[in-house]
Amino acid sequence: MVEGVFEAVVQELGEAVLQFASYGTGWGLVKLLGGGKFRVMGLTTPYEFRPSWHGIGRTNYGLIILDPDLTALLGLLFWIAVGVAFVVWKNLE
Repeated sequence: MVEGVFEAVVQELGEAVLQFASYGTGWGLVKLLGGGKFRVMGLTTPYEFRPSWHGIGRTNYGLIILDPDLTALLGLLFWIAVGVAFVVWKNLE
């Protein structure tokens, strides 16, 4: 029983850390590469605006808003690309 509870707690903590790290990386990528035309919704922002098309929406001011889940996916894809590039680089040596 103790192992099951420990496993559940570790799994939830791992998912939370992965989500936060992915969101942070995605947020940085959007800020760096977005040229000021993209904004990321906060994780706890009480916006009434909800992106409509797969986590992407546009405001009345012309800004493109990204959903936090889409931002985390972008961050996770970035780290996967970094990992693949590292493995390829190591195999070239």
